[in-house]
Amino acid sequence: MSVHKVDRSVLIEEKAMRQRKDELYKLVGEIMDQHDLETLMIAALSKIAFIDYMLGLDVMENHRLK
Repeated sequence: MSVHKVDRSVLIEEKAMRQRKDELYKLVGEIMDQHDLETLMIAALSKIAFIDYMLGLDVMENHRLK
């Protein structure tokens, strides 16, 4: 993921965020049915929601896991 500091601001490239989001979806898909990894799945879903927020997407309209 590319991160740039610009005058006390942080710039994260959209392409890198979308790639990270895809990696998180893959992780969630792999652990979906494993109850002992529930905390990891919740953390991954929280990160996905945050990425959607940072990209200006409506988190509630994300139906990818249905």
